Amino acid sequence: MKRLLKVLRKIGDFQSRVLLTLVYFILLMPIGVIVRFFSDAMQTKPDVKQLSSYWKFKQPTAQPDKMEKARRQS
Repeated sequence: MKRLLKVLRKIGDFQSRVLLTLVYFILLMPIGVIVRFFSDAMQTKPDVKQLSSYWKFKQPTAQPDKMEKARRQS
């Protein structure tokens, strides 16, 4: 009985690895490739509406006086 359980365990381990590998290569990898080709994660591609420059302007924020900031450090 113990030998049978060992054999069945090995068959189950092999089967799970094969199934997970197939799921990865058949489902997940093509989805990842498609998303990678059609997405712009770093937003480097210009929109049609934008100018021809990739430069992005940052809105200035109000900065406190450096001396006042140094005094409030406590």
